[in-house]
Amino acid sequence: MDDELTAAVIAGYHEMFDEPDHIAPADEHAVFLLYLAPERAQDPDEDTTLLWTAGLSAHPNFRDHPCELSISIAGRPDDAWPAAMAASLAELGSAPARTGEPYEAGQILTGVTLPGFSRFSSVMLLDWGVTYGVELSVPGRDMGLVRVIPLFPSEAAFIEGSSDRTRAYHSLRNRPMREADPDREPAV
Repeated sequence: MDDELTAAVIAGYHEMFDEPDHIAPADEHAVFLLYLAPERAQDPDEDTTLLWTAGLSAHPNFRDHPCELSISIAGRPDDAWPAAMAASLAELGSAPARTGEPYEAGQILTGVTLPGFSRFSSVMLLDWGVTYGVELSVPGRDMGLVRVIPLFPSEAAFIEGSSDRTRAYHSLRNRPMREADPDREPAV
């Protein structure tokens, strides 16, 4: 693990989100940061737990596109979820080596299983910078933030069939699709 990079990524998250609720190892390359949903969130969008990697971008699989991964889940997951999800995100980190292609904004991966999202079999990799204008500040590094969006096969097909995948994603969100909710129904 690149301790200097990991510390810089954690500092960048701190600038964006404040202190995480929990930091723990994800694998030999990264740690994960957990931001728990508030105990009694009033707004469904606030009732979301966030999990981010820190240091995964130093893995050789990310050589051509250094980035950190994140995922959201509605509510407060059980105690086993963060470590299981962190391991799944680290596994997703090997996708470029398996496919021979670097991560791209809007890329769809199929045959994916994620803890807490057992009904979903695909994910979309969404670049936070392109989609939301959110950039991770890591001095001396060009660093991407990639959000992992669990999808049903019909949603993945809808996005893949579009010439503008980011626009198709936003179309699903407007239906509305609350991607952090593992109990939701397909948007298409």
